[in-house]
Amino acid sequence: MSGIISDNVSRSSGLVKSAGGGGVNTPAFQANVSGQQTIAQSTWTKVDYDTEIFDTDSMYDQTTNQRFTPTTAGKYMIGAQMLTTMGGKDWDANDLAIYLNGALYTKSRYQLESCQTQTSGINVHAIIDFDGSSDYVEIYTYRYTSAGGNTPYVSAGTSSIFWGYKLIE
Repeated sequence: MSGIISDNVSRSSGLVKSAGGGGVNTPAFQANVSGQQTIAQSTWTKVDYDTEIFDTDSMYDQTTNQRFTPTTAGKYMIGAQMLTTMGGKDWDANDLAIYLNGALYTKSRYQLESCQTQTSGINVHAIIDFDGSSDYVEIYTYRYTSAGGNTPYVSAGTSSIFWGYKLIE
């Protein structure tokens, strides 16, 4: 097994190849958070994935909206992960959600245990059918708390990423 990668992975680009089509799965992108971002209490907060790692077809807007708007119709794998940090015992849970066209599409929840300092990772992913003209996705987070107090933040760098790639037509 040493040095063997599945036939479905391109060594040069790192992008997954279509199972029966032979081409790479593009459009594709990955972005991360450039600096710590505060998470508001009891409200949906858009996560600012504002630094492109790659964007094969210039369909990710890192500057204005931090959203992916593919102009090629098809089914896409979309995902995000986020690392959050805060001190204190005043944070009960955190959601990470994919929004499609400004509305909640799917979400994941991380339920926190009572402790003095909390660092948590959460991820969410889905296969989404895009129309190729106006559909777009963004990532939001929601902080649930019963006590208020300390403010958590999204950690910067590759611990917090947003990504997507085309699967099939």
